[in-house]
Amino acid sequence: MPTHHADLLEIPLDQFSALPSPRLAGCLAHRTQRTVFGQERTVVVTYNEHLLEGQMQGITASLQKARRKLHELQQSLRGRQAGKIKGGKKPTVQTVTRQVEQVLRGQFLKKLLRCQVQSGAVPALSYRTDTAALARLMRTQLGKTILFTDNQDWTDQEIVLGYRAQHHIESAFRDMKNPHFLGWSPMFHWTDSKIRVHAFYCVLALTLTSLLQRALHQKGQNLSLARMLELLGGIQEVLLIYPRAVGEKNPRTATCLSALDEEQRQLFDLLNLSRYQRV
Repeated sequence: MPTHHADLLEIPLDQFSALPSPRLAGCLAHRTQRTVFGQERTVVVTYNEHLLEGQMQGITASLQKARRKLHELQQSLRGRQAGKIKGGKKPTVQTVTRQVEQVLRGQFLKKLLRCQVQSGAVPALSYRTDTAALARLMRTQLGKTILFTDNQDWTDQEIVLGYRAQHHIESAFRDMKNPHFLGWSPMFHWTDSKIRVHAFYCVLALTLTSLLQRALHQKGQNLSLARMLELLGGIQEVLLIYPRAVGEKNPRTATCLSALDEEQRQLFDLLNLSRYQRV
């Protein structure tokens, strides 16, 4: 987000409105227009209480971990000041400051923990949690997401749902890393033309299996791609070959399905796979 749009986070929650979709329960939104990188864009700022709670859990854990490390460093310095610790390299203001900076590398920690390194024969460390900074962070930033779009005719709800749908794209990339289904690798190709063909049929396979997954979803069966392919891969047709009887030129054969569990039977019926059986 451009820094000159940071004021979007200052918009009070009484200017936000609830979104009607049940999928967005607890989500509030505020819509405005801004010039972003020279282009007029629709901006939707969202606030989600569940997001705030999750972020606060992460921040609390980070603060506890950082305070514990600072306490250990503080006690080590005090022990050296008291003559209880004599070995090792003597700490300096610079080395202690670097250690403090390492502890505060986590998100928001530099804003929330106020540390001071004082010079002396042995440097001293003091620190405190800035509760005012935490309150300001909760009021202006936590729980909020800023969305920019050039889809000016979309509703707030459509913009937010479109943003949340990005996980489908991320899931597709994960599926193409699956070593058993739809796998991009191993590729066994080295020339550009063959690599492009390989990319084409991998994407084509992902598209077709995604359409199949969508068809099952429309029929009330919600399965991940990996689980769907695993179940379908277990549905096999078995060819039985009988010993030739006296006078028979060719052995008699018969086909049957492998044993299906309940989930496989549901897929078999929903997709009408019986039309592919040999009679």
